[in-house]
Amino acid sequence: MASDALRLFDLALAERLLALDATALLAWLDANLDGLKATTRRGAAAWLDVMRRTLPAELAGALPPLEAFELHWDDLRVQLVDATTPEEAASLVVAIAEKAAFGEERIELDVGEAVTGRCRAAPLEGALSSLALFRTGGPERYRLLLPEQVDRLLAAAAGDLAEPGRARLAALRDRCAAEPGLRVAYLFDL
Repeated sequence: MASDALRLFDLALAERLLALDATALLAWLDANLDGLKATTRRGAAAWLDVMRRTLPAELAGALPPLEAFELHWDDLRVQLVDATTPEEAASLVVAIAEKAAFGEERIELDVGEAVTGRCRAAPLEGALSSLALFRTGGPERYRLLLPEQVDRLLAAAAGDLAEPGRARLAALRDRCAAEPGLRVAYLFDL
């Protein structure tokens, strides 16, 4: 079964952070660190709850503690301070901008391979690729959808996406429509 997922993504924030140099980003990070950790904590708590309910007990027991997720912000900050080359600093700017832009809620699309194929084909045409935004190598990991593309996704999933997921996705679409800097990230199960 495929497990593509959807998350809110603040494209305006990502673009703003990508335009900063390492010194300016460090100042922004220091001013926003508590809020970033709180968002990460809420998102990780929800994810860990789902994983503990769905994984076999031996795997669920091996999940990291909640604190490990928010400590990643401290690690990124230290790495940015310690960066010794412009390339290393630029790579950290990308990592911080991407991590900061993602919202905490995650909607899993556990709908099967055939439906996932329809979902990927219908809304993703013309969506902004993670590769185009961050100009990194490797595979495309997600695309950023506009509200009308989310509508096409909802139509493609038709009766295959359970009502709670449809309602949550519609709520993300509505937030994006109300705040033009927001997008819905369609994350590929790679």
